[in-house]
Amino acid sequence: MDSATLTRKIAADVLHHALSTRTAPEFIAVSQFGGASMRDDDARFVRSMVLSAFRHLGQIDAVITRYLEKPLSPSKAWVMCALRIGIVQLYFHDVPAHAAVNTTVEALKHTKFKALSGLSNAVLKKIAQQKPELPEATINIPGWMYARWQAHYGAEITRAMAQMASVEPPYDVYGADVKNAAPMLQLNAHTLRCNNSEALHALLGDQPHCFVQDIAASYPVSMLGNIAHKHVLDSGAAPGGKTMQLLMQGAQVTALDRSEKRMARLKENLAARGLHASCIVADALAFTPQTPPDIVLLDAPCSATGTWRKHPEVLHLLREETVQELAVVQKALLDQAWSWLRSGGLLAYSVCSLQPEEGEDQLSAFLARHADARIYSPDTTHLYMPAIQPDGTLRTHLAMMAEQGGMDGFFAVVFEKA
Repeated sequence: MDSATLTRKIAADVLHHALSTRTAPEFIAVSQFGGASMRDDDARFVRSMVLSAFRHLGQIDAVITRYLEKPLSPSKAWVMCALRIGIVQLYFHDVPAHAAVNTTVEALKHTKFKALSGLSNAVLKKIAQQKPELPEATINIPGWMYARWQAHYGAEITRAMAQMASVEPPYDVYGADVKNAAPMLQLNAHTLRCNNSEALHALLGDQPHCFVQDIAASYPVSMLGNIAHKHVLDSGAAPGGKTMQLLMQGAQVTALDRSEKRMARLKENLAARGLHASCIVADALAFTPQTPPDIVLLDAPCSATGTWRKHPEVLHLLREETVQELAVVQKALLDQAWSWLRSGGLLAYSVCSLQPEEGEDQLSAFLARHADARIYSPDTTHLYMPAIQPDGTLRTHLAMMAEQGGMDGFFAVVFEKA
């Protein structure tokens, strides 16, 4: 099998494995599918094809369905994934039509589904010749999620988010004192944005105190205002973006995370920037700090639907019931974090989720449970003001700051303990 055919086969393998096991593509090694000696550029191409397939999955499937006389059975799910990889090349990568069709069909011939190579060849050739227009990007959103978003955000914003998620996002870089440099766009005093990965790497090389962090992810810490010399307990801290942000703003930080592997990565990130925090590996639900902190930052585990632009697989690997399960965990973590605080202390709760069950619904339920809690007015110095809601909470979504390339979806609120 030549390298071109191998990349298409492995791309279909990874896509099929991710969908069938609900495993994020970044955790799937191409080596397990025969790509152990694959060149770095080929491995990047595989990853790019798989992510493009997830980014446009609904649109791709709609096109394929038009050209199949009848749907493929579940037992032939791998063939469907191969067709998806073929469509990805035809629509979203600069691959000549004959190469996209031939290499995909050749890949299929090296599997147990080689009897379907003729059908696949005919379908892909017709699509390559006719190149039908793709349906609206909202079809990329699973039905249950689309209904929830339309009810919460409205049809116009949901449509705009789908369109924003159909293109690759820019890179944001956070630093204590970043300065604009072409081709960077200065978003605020701490964040630069660029679309060029080479410029990104150059900036990170020149300014080692900077790190990649979406503008929306910086807001929960920014909402706290002046935190110099305050003791902050950062719960769910790894891999350390908000920990580094807290330290750069002068806080004394205790970083808490239950994963040793993720904590090791956090320590590496801190060491690379000459930063230091007290690091504790423990389950937050079984942890009690020695002294009550001034501030608790709870970056709770969530569905991560707000990171859809960067991780397009998120929507297609998430089960509806998982959102409810996560909401139960978030409730327990909120109550635990509240128990740690001294009177007058602040609890910042944030999730990189677009789901109201993990944001707005958690807020109202928390206030109902805790009579001694009130919403703390956020510091708006470095915030994108349309994200601030009338009640003082923060809600971002993908279509905000659209002219500059959008932002991740976040919900955040700061509670003050009476």
